Amino acid sequence: MSPTSRRRTAFRNGPRPPYLAGFEAAGVIVDAGEQADNVTLGAHVIGVGYGAFAQYVVMPAAAAVAVPAGWADEQALGMVVNWPTALAALKPLGVSPRGRPY
Repeated sequence: MSPTSRRRTAFRNGPRPPYLAGFEAAGVIVDAGEQADNVTLGAHVIGVGYGAFAQYVVMPAAAAVAVPAGWADEQALGMVVNWPTALAALKPLGVSPRGRPY
């Protein structure tokens, strides 16, 4: 479901306002909870979490992935969108070399 379609409530039985728009986010870590391990304030990251259209997004530390050096946010966001989509398609359709589903 695209963010534009969600905003326009173009999907039948889709979310109705108020809801948190946006799914994938890119930005800089500005704060971290006490239990967040291996988090560097100021790190440029991408991640997935509801409300990504907001100025600030809260997500688990494990959901934040460093943006590779020299990559634009748009390029890096493909990692958090395309990879899980491909995995979701391959998991039920793919078969391991041993003949078992992945």
